[in-house]
Amino acid sequence: AYAPDPGLAAEENRASVEVAEEAAEEIDPEDIEPPPPPPPPLRRPRYARAVLMAVDKIDAETLRFEVKVGQPVRYKNLVFTLRACETTASDETIRDEMAHLEVVSQPKPTPGRTTPVAREVFKGWAFASSPSLNPIQHPLYDAWLVGCVDPNAGKAPRVTPGTES
Repeated sequence: AYAPDPGLAAEENRASVEVAEEAAEEIDPEDIEPPPPPPPPLRRPRYARAVLMAVDKIDAETLRFEVKVGQPVRYKNLVFTLRACETTASDETIRDEMAHLEVVSQPKPTPGRTTPVAREVFKGWAFASSPSLNPIQHPLYDAWLVGCVDPNAGKAPRVTPGTES
């Protein structure tokens, strides 16, 4: 049976440490130039409209609709207000489309009754690639971002989330 010589292994280790010490040389910290600053990130393209999808959980009715920035749109008892819609910049590795939305639940007014008070359902960023990340949930309705739309050029180019360009 072969048994390694422990004395030989220790001698080889000492030799490699001596070689490493000879190869290392002192560097004056003042001789090291700092790396150049990274370039500023590119601006994310903004769009004037977003495409949303909503579903009524009771009767399974779905609706795909556009919302313009600053103009409320009603779907049954939900009122959607788009504040911003943008896509990732070309220097970002993962492509996505995101919208800043405010969604309130406000039943339609009934003649002869007081107007129901609006209740905030959602306020924040919704992501087309991950609708479950910030879900717009309501006991009767679900809604999610499909994408951003440029009214002058048509729909923003759709990319598969998680792919690089």
